[in-house]
Amino acid sequence: MSISQDYEKFRIQLGNKKYEALDEFIKIYGKVHEWHQGIKDIRHIENVKEWEDKMLELHKRCKPIFIEDVVMNEAEWEKFEKWYENNKDRLKQEKSKNRNKEAR
Repeated sequence: MSISQDYEKFRIQLGNKKYEALDEFIKIYGKVHEWHQGIKDIRHIENVKEWEDKMLELHKRCKPIFIEDVVMNEAEWEKFEKWYENNKDRLKQEKSKNRNKEAR
């Protein structure tokens, strides 16, 4: 099964609302943007030992999380569930605001 098929399977299992909330959770706590920028910053390093040291430092500072990291890890899933319950109302309000903007 491809990664996109796995993600679609997760979307079906969770439902659109919860899947979108999971995406937001990952954007907030996953540091994906910071990770990608760090990878770009160390690409030019030719010395393998120096590159490995920088990569380990980057990994400690901002290890990204992805959908599968949350869905397949019980501890991460519990963090998401708590976050989702605490933010459910805010997420509904934001989605409603976005719909109103799109309707204009």
